[in-house]
Amino acid sequence: MYAMPIRAVPKSNGNFRLVADQSLGQYSLNSMVEPHEEAFPLDNMTQLGEAILKAREKQGSRTALTLFKCDVAEAYRILPMHPCWQIKQIYTIDGERYVDRNNSFGGTRSGDLFISFMSLVVWIARTLKGVDNLLAYCDDTFGVAAAADKLYYDKYKKKFPRPQTLLLQLWDELGIPHKLEKQQFGNPLTIIGIAVECGKKKDTMSLPKDVRQGLLDELQRFIDSKADNQFTLREFRNMAGWLSWALNIFPLLRPALNNVYPEMAGRTNKNKTMPVSEAVRSDLRWAAGHLKESSGVRVMNCQGDENGAESVTAEWTPTDPNHIVYCDSTTNNIAFWIPKRSTGFVAPIPDGYSSKIIFFWEILCVTLAMDHILKKASKKRLLVYCDNKDIVLILNTLKCRPEYNGLLRQISDRLMAGDHDLRVVLSKPEENSKKIADALAKGDLTSTLRLQSNITITSFQIPKELLGAAAGLSMSTFKGLWENLRAYIPSLS
Repeated sequence: MYAMPIRAVPKSNGNFRLVADQSLGQYSLNSMVEPHEEAFPLDNMTQLGEAILKAREKQGSRTALTLFKCDVAEAYRILPMHPCWQIKQIYTIDGERYVDRNNSFGGTRSGDLFISFMSLVVWIARTLKGVDNLLAYCDDTFGVAAAADKLYYDKYKKKFPRPQTLLLQLWDELGIPHKLEKQQFGNPLTIIGIAVECGKKKDTMSLPKDVRQGLLDELQRFIDSKADNQFTLREFRNMAGWLSWALNIFPLLRPALNNVYPEMAGRTNKNKTMPVSEAVRSDLRWAAGHLKESSGVRVMNCQGDENGAESVTAEWTPTDPNHIVYCDSTTNNIAFWIPKRSTGFVAPIPDGYSSKIIFFWEILCVTLAMDHILKKASKKRLLVYCDNKDIVLILNTLKCRPEYNGLLRQISDRLMAGDHDLRVVLSKPEENSKKIADALAKGDLTSTLRLQSNITITSFQIPKELLGAAAGLSMSTFKGLWENLRAYIPSLS
């Protein structure tokens, strides 16, 4: 019989957690499990921000809000495993063999099992028990409620926010264990390591200074590594996970992971070392620079102030942007059209550049349009329409193949510098503005004038530096994009 190694890991409360290493050894249990095809989506600060906005809409902007979080005792361990798997979870202690019959913290898919289970519990709470806007991150469930609306919970002999009490009652009904000290509420409240506050003037999320410094130290460890200094896959995953968690506060730093994840792809041995490529090092250096300069606070919703400042929200629709632009590209031209100004811009793509890199031209078109509209401005909401579904996905998630990552970093730089917000949506074929952008990109002047007779068209040349980058597709090494653009196409000023 083959036994898995185990160890005790200290917890923050002074107790210990028993952890099984199901990845160690030639016959490890994790080697028998299919790896992740893709990660389970977990609720995060973006969803919490949306929940707070919905609560303000429902309760009124002057209603005091409170935050709450509930924690499941034993978490993964509450799930029993199939008997055929139980006989593989054998541990040896003092010469005796023990069978672990429950879900283990060390399993490759243990988290998937628990997340699936909790997703069902959250669905029951929302749909059948009336717990609105309930969110879940692994074994942590959290939400927002009116501060004055509390409901007595008999088991703990105290009042909790109404949705929190309803959730605890559901857990009791389902037999899910929990402990009083882990059921918290208040304002502000720390949720998944992030300080959240529903204020009178604004709602904020912030990263504690010590946590941010710890993340910077970890990134610097990778940045400063020498060519012969390698890290294990486990260390890479831990660093990427930490940085991914920080995206709750710094969502525009997502391009920092677009080289990390491809380099880890296909690797399964957590203890095998791998080098830090120059592309990864460059991305981490870029992210660290922004982390150092940032206040570490993300404003989700601003109610406005006594001077009549404009409300800034984390959620806005295509009906209320400050600027709208339509972008399109062909193998011959890139073009963007600004309906409000009745102005179009067209740049020819020189001969010899393959249509295989159409994604590059599409992203570049949005980049040029954004730079033109947002320069010397701040706190603007820009809505971009384009006709490529993949580009819509890339620009809204900031996830892309490594060769396009340089442009995404530049887009993030522009948005962070001016505190702007960008939304990219798919244009509809029947829209007149879509047809104008399409005609401009095709160089069809007749159709353009038929669609918009008073249009002003400005032509420009794509900077040579960008053409060189397009040919080599080494965008991570391209520097000074915005300065080059402004110097090369002064007509856009």
